[in-house]
Amino acid sequence: MTNADVPTMAFDGLVENPVNPFTGKQVNNDEKYAHDQHVLASGIWDIMKNNGTRFEPGTWLSVHDDVRDVNNWKEIEDPLK
Repeated sequence: MTNADVPTMAFDGLVENPVNPFTGKQVNNDEKYAHDQHVLASGIWDIMKNNGTRFEPGTWLSVHDDVRDVNNWKEIEDPLK
């Protein structure tokens, strides 16, 4: 879960088919489940060393479906290249 999930959760059961007034797009989490999600894992947790607009070094991981199932995770090459 991320901050991006909040609008969908806030509208749930209150607004039928909510639409973002600025973009005109439907408010939902469909994109979150449409494909594997990419996560950067880094052992450098100290923000005094790893900060700014780039976080490195790290390992890219891909996860789908249930994040609690270790079989749904795999290491991938940098998806931004």
